[in-house]
Amino acid sequence: MCMKFLGAALVEVLGDLRAVLPTTTKLPVAKFSEYLQRIEAFAIADLGITLPHPDDCYPEAMSARP
Repeated sequence: MCMKFLGAALVEVLGDLRAVLPTTTKLPVAKFSEYLQRIEAFAIADLGITLPHPDDCYPEAMSARP
């Protein structure tokens, strides 16, 4: 998903061009939120699936505790 939505930088390493993926850990909160929204939209439109949100699963997970 990084390659698809954040792109890659081309860097020359020992005479060869290499694609270097950006890291999401360095993204500001607003950009990371936008990145996640784009992944969610892609999943719905192109894959036909809805990704779960942590808040959607929390009550169910907590009721399953021993």
